[in-house]
Amino acid sequence: MADQAVAGVDAVGRPMATLPAWQLIRLSLYWLGLTAVMGGITALLRNRLVAEEFVPLAEQGDALFRMTALGAFIAMLVQPTVGTISDYTISRWGRRKPYIVIGSILDVVFLLGIASSNTVLAIAVFVVLLQVSSNFAQGPFQGYVPDLVPAH
Repeated sequence: MADQAVAGVDAVGRPMATLPAWQLIRLSLYWLGLTAVMGGITALLRNRLVAEEFVPLAEQGDALFRMTALGAFIAMLVQPTVGTISDYTISRWGRRKPYIVIGSILDVVFLLGIASSNTVLAIAVFVVLLQVSSNFAQGPFQGYVPDLVPAH
C-alpha cells in the first residue's frame, strides 16, 4: 500500500490527485471533436446525396439509412474489442495512446476520402472505414479517462 501512495494511485490503480483544469479541458475537447465529427457526418452525407444527386431522390433516405446502420453495427464490434485490447497493451506511450493516435490520424484520412469521393459506393466505403477508425480511437479513449481521473 505504501508503494501505491508514493505513486499517487489508489488500491484499484486510479490516480488520487485531481487533474489540472487544462488537462480536463484537453480531454473534453478531444471528446467534443469525436462527437462533432460523428454527429455531423450524417448531415454531411445527406447533403452530398441530395446536392450531387448520387442516388435518385426516392432512394436517398434508404441509402443514408444503410450507411448509418452499417456504421452503428461496426461501432458495436470495434469499440469494445479495441477497448479491451488496449486494457492489456504495453507500450512506451501507455496502454491507450497508440490506439487513440492511430484512430485519430485515420479519421482525418477517411474524412478527406469522404470529401473527395465521387460515387455512392466510394462514400459508403469511406464511411465504413471512418466508423472503424473512429471507434478504434473511442474504445481506448473511454478507458483512458478513468486511467487519468480520480474516482471522486
